[in-house]
Amino acid sequence: MNRARAARELVRELRQRRFDRSPGTTARELLDRTAFARAVALGPNGAQRLPRLRELCHVFEKIAADERHDYDAASARVREWIDKPVQLDPPHPVGAEAVQVMTVHQAKGLEFPVVAIWDGKGQWDARLQASPWRMERDGHGWMINLAVLTWEEPAGLGIRDAEQRYLDSERRRVAYVAATRARDLLIVPKAGSVSPGRFICGNLLADVPEQLMRTTELYIDGAEPAWSRQMKVIDRNAPGDGSD
Repeated sequence: MNRARAARELVRELRQRRFDRSPGTTARELLDRTAFARAVALGPNGAQRLPRLRELCHVFEKIAADERHDYDAASARVREWIDKPVQLDPPHPVGAEAVQVMTVHQAKGLEFPVVAIWDGKGQWDARLQASPWRMERDGHGWMINLAVLTWEEPAGLGIRDAEQRYLDSERRRVAYVAATRARDLLIVPKAGSVSPGRFICGNLLADVPEQLMRTTELYIDGAEPAWSRQMKVIDRNAPGDGSD
């Protein structure tokens, strides 16, 4: 009973002081000083859940700073996530040896010392998703495409061809963004024969000045080249008890 009373008094104290400091500081103290962190750490998947809660404290503080909210306003803002959950991007790793795996759209606006293109067989022709119904992008027409019926209204708009051209242009834009994220080194995989004009990597490798490109030894399972054995051993410390 005394412990529960002490916890309530602590929460009351922290709430009274919430306007005297940043909202993130109050959130972190509520997490740590009320034994909530200990309860989470000792519960199911505690080693994974506790770091996520600490990340949420940072997100909470960022929202308060960006939108100029006090603790109460930021809390009301975040409380909306209960009914409408949001997708939060994972925090950027702080280690110098970190390898980030992300989509090209996530990498837009960023740069990295080394960028490796993943898909060595990606093709330029974007596949138009089969859909029985499609609207023109400006809303001035529509098209229906069924097994035995194809109709466009008004006739002659060429919605299907226009949509295909749009997707092809978008794919070229995405490929450009991917290749220009590299600051020092761009790694382009060559999986078999990748002719330019059909394969994205084929175009990236075509007509590159010899002094700017280096081709590494082929990777073969069971007969790995020397470059694949240059990885340093990474020491991974097991996470300790979250209650500590």
